[in-house]
Amino acid sequence: MVGELAEYLKVTPSTMSLNLKRLEEAGLVTRSRAPEDRRAMNVLLTAEGTALRDSVPALDPARIDTLLNRMRPDDRERAMTGLSLLAEAATRLDADHARYVRALAGGRTEV
Repeated sequence: MVGELAEYLKVTPSTMSLNLKRLEEAGLVTRSRAPEDRRAMNVLLTAEGTALRDSVPALDPARIDTLLNRMRPDDRERAMTGLSLLAEAATRLDADHARYVRALAGGRTEV
């Protein structure tokens, strides 16, 4: 799974391993050998990691509000249309990521 994650995030496997080590030390993920293939490493979010992932919005509402308040009304309306499109795309991207991670985890739902 480490190689797949590295490829997905477009980093080297060693960079991915280092980052996973840091995430594990922070209590955000667990790593364990796959029982069916001891060479493979399974990576799962912990409850704390899941809570952190779920608490971070794709778009920072406070920053967006500040930016919108600095715009002229006609620009603000166009920006809102664009933000709506971005929010829809972010929702689709999140769903794609969740499906990808579930597939890597063999369909397990802990992630």
